[in-house]
Amino acid sequence: MQHHTQQPAQQPQISSPQMDFQVYVMGGLFLAILILVVISKGELGRKKQKLGDARKATPREIKKAKDYGFDMMEERKRNKVALWVGEPKGVVINRETREIFVPRDYVNSWILSHLEEHLVALGSTGSGKSYSLLNPLQRSMIKLGYPLAVFDAKGHEESETSTCPSSEIAGYARLHGYKVKIIAPGYDDSDVFNIYHMIRSRFGREAYEDKDGAGVVSEVLSENLAKTAADNGDEFFPLAAKQLLQSVFLLALYLDPNANFVLAFYLLERIVEIGAAGIRSLDLPPYLRSSFSQYLASEKSAETGASIAGTTLLQFNRMFTPANVATFCGQSTVELEIKGKTLVIFRLNPELKASVGPMIATTIQCFMLANAYRAREQPLGFILDECQMVKLCGVQEMQTVTRSNGVFFVFASQGFSFLKRTYGEKGAMGLIEGCKTQVIGQLNANEPAEYYSKQFGQKEIKSRSKSKSSGKHSSNSESDQPHLKDLVPLQELLGLPQGQFYYLNRAIRNERMARIPVLYETVIPKWEEKEIKQGITEWFRYRKVARANSKALAKSDDELIRYQTLAREALPEPEPDQQQPLPSQEDGNQTLAIGIASL
Repeated sequence: MQHHTQQPAQQPQISSPQMDFQVYVMGGLFLAILILVVISKGELGRKKQKLGDARKATPREIKKAKDYGFDMMEERKRNKVALWVGEPKGVVINRETREIFVPRDYVNSWILSHLEEHLVALGSTGSGKSYSLLNPLQRSMIKLGYPLAVFDAKGHEESETSTCPSSEIAGYARLHGYKVKIIAPGYDDSDVFNIYHMIRSRFGREAYEDKDGAGVVSEVLSENLAKTAADNGDEFFPLAAKQLLQSVFLLALYLDPNANFVLAFYLLERIVEIGAAGIRSLDLPPYLRSSFSQYLASEKSAETGASIAGTTLLQFNRMFTPANVATFCGQSTVELEIKGKTLVIFRLNPELKASVGPMIATTIQCFMLANAYRAREQPLGFILDECQMVKLCGVQEMQTVTRSNGVFFVFASQGFSFLKRTYGEKGAMGLIEGCKTQVIGQLNANEPAEYYSKQFGQKEIKSRSKSKSSGKHSSNSESDQPHLKDLVPLQELLGLPQGQFYYLNRAIRNERMARIPVLYETVIPKWEEKEIKQGITEWFRYRKVARANSKALAKSDDELIRYQTLAREALPEPEPDQQQPLPSQEDGNQTLAIGIASL
């Protein structure tokens, strides 16, 4: 039998008002804490937005950039170029195999990567562009066994007892087994380069039909003979003069397979005398005749034809000098293709710039075009110090397409105004923008300093401000006020010490951005300085050999008269019924003046 114990009935609990209040307070506090935690986590997870976050590269980023460059140097690919500034300590070269061991020297060397994307360096006179940047890059290429071409606008520094910058490099190259070729009008150690080397047989056609090659020569010559890049005036006469110059170069080649620009000069002189009617009377091949089409169209306007021919002759006459004739006529002693251990120097004496500058510019252009668009095994660098001294055509196009072949350009100038004077504003900025690596030394004008100061960006800095209120309830308070400051102020760029440069190179990067600016001071190591001195000694020895072997000899009067006679025989006077009436002296002089002014 089961027994059940009866429990007394429980009375329901009735909460007191005091207990309800405590529950509500505790719940509210818990909810408030939860909300605060969520908010604080959100704030911690989200960085405060800065006014500006520009900064310079950190030591860790600099070391990574150097490692990246050393890796690229070891790969030795033609389209991935890395060079040093400041030779690493302990470089070893096997003289037989030419294999090179480059130790990873993080103390003495600065490594520039991706130079196949081109470099521009800006710095005023005395900033150290040549000594601290360009010369070390050239020595790096020579040590690595790469071919290079150098434009030296300081040829006037060459004397019996002193050297210009390119001669120091030539001696250094000779120490390392390089073949050195020098194109230097007015110097007795110069080689010969016939600009007709650029005009050649293509597609199975005759060389005198090569409008492309002749067009390059006439284009660069005309641009460098022009007054300025920006002041073109009436464009008709400059364009007509370029085409006539192109036609004359082809006509000279048609008459003489071994033509040179002396024959072209006398042909142009003769065309001024016989006019368009004389050209029309000739039995010329179709392509050659078509090159004269613009000039032949002026046949019915004798004064226009006289102006075209006269202004072309006026331009060309400036280059008809003994220095140019000796260097740019005859059999070339320099091959257009630059490969292997070869150094080609284009040396300009600024005193002769008006006459030899256009020919030097044309020669550089010929070498660039001949090497930029062909398959290469090694990279090739064109290094142009004071590049504003010559005007090259189609620079941006070459910058765009040559990187895959490993042909790269290093341009150095003193500032924007120098480049603009030669290339015009758009051309100058296009040249700068086409260079991925930019090196900025001490500047001497506000325009480039402001440009790069803005490009480097701004950083946020905080200044503490204090405030004090007086009165019945006086108080003191402090607060941090953020504001912006230039990462690299204009004044700093105007006052950089010699040998210090800001570098923008895409190897200096992190996960978020590339081309982080870095300030670096070049110090040439003592072992590199020792070899520089040895190179100068070698140059003085080699210069005697170069002078003895030079084929750049002055032409005799008899040789010049022979070309003049050939031109007169090739372009006889037209038949009387083909001649156009000569313009009056007043009209002819006026038209000629218009043509000259347009140049």
